[in-house]
Amino acid sequence: MPYNETEIKCVVVGDGAVGKTCLVKVYVDNKFPEGYIPTVFENTYLIQEYRGFKVNLGIWDTAGQEDYVVDPNPFENVRTRWLPEVTHHCPHVPIVLAATKTDLREDPASLKLLQQRSCKPVTTQEVEQFAKEIKAFSFQECSSKLNSGIKELFEKCIQAVLFPNEGKEGSKKQEESKKKKDCLMM
Repeated sequence: MPYNETEIKCVVVGDGAVGKTCLVKVYVDNKFPEGYIPTVFENTYLIQEYRGFKVNLGIWDTAGQEDYVVDPNPFENVRTRWLPEVTHHCPHVPIVLAATKTDLREDPASLKLLQQRSCKPVTTQEVEQFAKEIKAFSFQECSSKLNSGIKELFEKCIQAVLFPNEGKEGSKKQEESKKKKDCLMM
């Protein structure tokens, strides 16, 4: 079967310790790394088939910012730091929002810590609403520890570039992205 070949760059951005490197490692190596791995900057390339395309997927894992980790509002840094930075440097690139560490919704220690702060885990509905608010192409909940939703997350990044009109927004920005072959994951 002949393939259409394409190259896509997926840049992973976000706060430090939110699970960016783990989700890349699980996707590429199919193995969860134990312990925190601070990242300076790392590129990974892999070739895969997606809906009749031979995709050379370049995944750029960027460093987070440790000083933002303690913010109790999980969406605030996306809204005030990452989204403005992304839209400034890459104005026509689709965004796929990743809700990482979903396994912690059931973790007793995490739930206790949240309760002590009068907080609760973020719900799927809250993630979906926030994705719409920031005009993300899509969102995906995932857990690197459980290897849940990781493959689907990267497939949504590929879909955002190859089939931009299949996203919920279908915006002009997404049409522009098809020419650039880039996608950002937050």
